[in-house]
Amino acid sequence: MNILFYTIIYSIQSKFDFEKYIEWGKNIINYVQNYKLIIFTNKETYKLIKNIIKDKNIEIIILELEEFYYFRYKNFLIQNTNKDCFPDHNISYKLILLWIERHLLVEKIKNKYKSDFYCYIDWGYIREKIDPIKIKE
Repeated sequence: MNILFYTIIYSIQSKFDFEKYIEWGKNIINYVQNYKLIIFTNKETYKLIKNIIKDKNIEIIILELEEFYYFRYKNFLIQNTNKDCFPDHNISYKLILLWIERHLLVEKIKNKYKSDFYCYIDWGYIREKIDPIKIKE
């Protein structure tokens, strides 16, 4: 049985500082070390994360936000990320774009990577360090 994980990481305005996302990214990479991991990012963010990507099972796909299918609805997304919709967080429309687009990205990888299962893993899911010895047991 073959499982392929994919995730997205872009340095954009969101709830946490980008350094926190780097920390969580290290946890993800540790957690899925025995699987293929595809990371979607842009050139700018790749420069920020390349030093944590050392595993041969990780592949980077550079995809600029302007290449996303839903980027064509940018004005609608901007209109809906105002303070009325998100009063507790000052987030960018780009974050909403990532949340929407992540479901389409599996189609981009299915043709290139054959797998029994394709699993999206959010960059912020694994916030606690995981002992790699326990994972292998």
